Amino acid sequence: MTDASNAVQTMAARPILAWTIAAICLDVLSQTIRLQQTDPGAWLFWDYAGRLAVLAVLAADPAVRRAVYRRDRLKISLAIVINGGLLLIPISCATWIAAQIYSAALPPLRLGAYPRPDGWLLLFDLTAGLALVALHEEIVFRRVMREVLAPLGDGRSMALASAVLFGAFHWWTGVPNMVAAGIFGYVAMRIYCRSGALWPLVVIHYLADFWYFG
Repeated sequence: MTDASNAVQTMAARPILAWTIAAICLDVLSQTIRLQQTDPGAWLFWDYAGRLAVLAVLAADPAVRRAVYRRDRLKISLAIVINGGLLLIPISCATWIAAQIYSAALPPLRLGAYPRPDGWLLLFDLTAGLALVALHEEIVFRRVMREVLAPLGDGRSMALASAVLFGAFHWWTGVPNMVAAGIFGYVAMRIYCRSGALWPLVVIHYLADFWYFG
């Protein structure tokens, strides 16, 4: 890590926690309003609005903006990142199977569901919508959480803590999906810490969501 990056992180250390709490509160508010919607268009509107508001909040403070929206170069080859991302495929499959077994044995306790749109709205959601989801969640739960959880270092403890938070973010989808999100979050954070760049994770996240929702 360069001296400039260290300086940016030190400068943003204090305000980033406060802005992160504000961003998470906006996310929860958006999710809560979204759960009351039965029309797919309204559901997606509140989903997009909440995510865009969070990204705007994280850009409000100059120090936080420089830390969160900085450009980082890959510290390892892209091939290694791709190989790490491919690990998410068997992990996702195994988690999906476990989720089906769990759902058959115990109530999933879902508080809401994604109202699948159709026509042009489906096409928009599978492209721009999922891209926004990937960008928002990778910025908040990888880059921002790495900054917030910096006292834990870049090891397994930090990755596990961020994974728990990422799983909790999916509180309305039921326990199996929360566990699946947590596993994805752990692997993604480990890849991010090793690669040093966020954009490959945004791409991997988008492709994973496209496979799931498409």
